[in-house]
Amino acid sequence: MKILKICGKVLSTVITVLLVLVIIFNVTNLVMRQTSNELQPRLFGFSSAIIISGSMEPTISVNDLVIYKEKDNYQVGDVVIFANFGGESLTTHRIVDIAEDGFITRGDANNTEDLYHVNPDAVYGAVWLVIPYVGVVSEIMMKPLGIMLVVLLGFVLVALPVLLGKKKEDEEEELDDVQAEIERLRELTEDKKD
Repeated sequence: MKILKICGKVLSTVITVLLVLVIIFNVTNLVMRQTSNELQPRLFGFSSAIIISGSMEPTISVNDLVIYKEKDNYQVGDVVIFANFGGESLTTHRIVDIAEDGFITRGDANNTEDLYHVNPDAVYGAVWLVIPYVGVVSEIMMKPLGIMLVVLLGFVLVALPVLLGKKKEDEEEELDDVQAEIERLRELTEDKKD
């Protein structure tokens, strides 16, 4: 029982910390997007995006979260995220060569290079970390049911330790009552012997 309680506290703490980090990251990202003119604002040189196409399969899949970091220079082999179509959207592809007018890029799943060369100024960063399936969670979080589930999870994380603590207090109270009754009966028994 004690191990279960410790595991529960550890799990509760880990989930709470992760939820707090996600909330901080999302609020920061939201504020930065509202206050910045950039398509993809960065914090300390880092930013993130959720992949919506399979052009980088199997390296990066649909619904993966990529965290990317600004670099001073980019080289062949780097997977970069860049603005395309006049800066209206982002693409994550690998640099396969360098030309005079920019980078030649291609998705790992594609058999031809991208039509246009990428100006180095259009590159937001190189992929630093890939976290699988976060896009699925993000998509769920955009729906009312997903929001309700997160609120419910938060409530459970807050209420469960309180309820478990209350149960322990009740058990301790019952034990104290039983011990007091035993002591009272001993005293009665001793009084009758005298």
